[in-house]
Amino acid sequence: MARNHALIAVAVSTLFASACTSLELYRPVTAQPCSGLSDGERGCAIHELQYARGKVALGFVEFDDFGWFQDHRQIDAVLDYIRARQDETQEAGDGKKGALIFVYAHGWRHNAAIGDRDVGCFSTTLKLIDVLEQLDSARSGDKPRRVIGVYMGWRGKSLSGPGFWESLSFWDRKTTAENVGLGALTEALTRLDDVKNGTDQTRQDSPRGMEPDRAKNLLVLMGHSFGGQVMFRATSQFLLANVAVPPKDQPVRGYGDLIVLINPALEAAQFMPLFEAAKRQTFRTDQPALLVGLTSSADLATRVAFPIGRKFTWFNQDFRDDRSAEQNEAFSYTVGHFEPYRTHEARGQESRIDRPHPDCRFVDRAWLEGNGIDFGKNRATVTVVGDGTRRPSPYHMIYTDGHVILDHNDYFTPEFFDILLNKYIREYVSTERRHK
Repeated sequence: MARNHALIAVAVSTLFASACTSLELYRPVTAQPCSGLSDGERGCAIHELQYARGKVALGFVEFDDFGWFQDHRQIDAVLDYIRARQDETQEAGDGKKGALIFVYAHGWRHNAAIGDRDVGCFSTTLKLIDVLEQLDSARSGDKPRRVIGVYMGWRGKSLSGPGFWESLSFWDRKTTAENVGLGALTEALTRLDDVKNGTDQTRQDSPRGMEPDRAKNLLVLMGHSFGGQVMFRATSQFLLANVAVPPKDQPVRGYGDLIVLINPALEAAQFMPLFEAAKRQTFRTDQPALLVGLTSSADLATRVAFPIGRKFTWFNQDFRDDRSAEQNEAFSYTVGHFEPYRTHEARGQESRIDRPHPDCRFVDRAWLEGNGIDFGKNRATVTVVGDGTRRPSPYHMIYTDGHVILDHNDYFTPEFFDILLNKYIREYVSTERRHK
């Protein structure tokens, strides 16, 4: 019997040891960017900077479980690349001014490893944006801008093996996501915002510190699942401070141009201070959206599994007597599934279309045009509901059906990008080009 117990103990210990993923730097800093955008393409998997066709680039910045930079030279290299590309286009004088900069924080069970699905999907997203920029530029007569992606990697996957074992990391990885959001990520985002605005080396007396040549930059911050938690943690205090004391003669400013949270694994209680502060303000008619959350009714991970996971932490949480029911619900459910904070609903077309490939490595011009993804074409219907009908706010929480976002992970659909590009990002693109 003792021998059996020993064997079981050894087996369990071996399983847990083999199931833990290492805390390593996946994309070490190299001397030069690699001329490919896919893992394995010309050895690009080992580079912290990758690019394709000279117009699309992808950089990696990684963080450990404390939220510290794995190697601060990664963000330095990304920023140097953006500055260099801006200087090149200005010196050429050919109208290729500005860049479309997309920052992405992945979620649970993902990291910056070679072959990670989120790395592939984000690379494809950048190619999609590039194709749409080419199409839009052909119609407007402007030169297309560069598309630069920054993948913020953290150890969202700490266990490997059967799904049950990976699920045990829920509580630990949620805490880690909060640490990452409160760590060096804020420095990285602030420096990106600084370069985007041109305030790092341009006149401070320009509007918002921008010179005309750099005012065409667009910075979009995106986070999926626990990555939404990461991105919100890193930016929420800045957003709250700005809306608490808004400027009198201009719109409230956000972080970058737009923050997009996709099926965010973020409890509604964390969003409450920003929501309540916005309710006490009256915004200008030209106030753009600053933060957009999109949560699908078909996302069982945040609609069902997240509340179950939160119940195991109830024993350590006290609620106010006068708001017990509200706080209980806000503590248990994600912000997207918390109806009081819902401002919009989105419905997609029910006709059958080409759906996402499991690895998201398929985008080309024919697919885009065949599925109707284009600036100015609408595939999704968005309506204002709930609190959005009573008091307009720059913080939008959109509840979608399963045609817009299929489930927790599969948001790469024509309907989703129609909302993101046509109903939000296009506003900035059109405004900037009108004032070129």
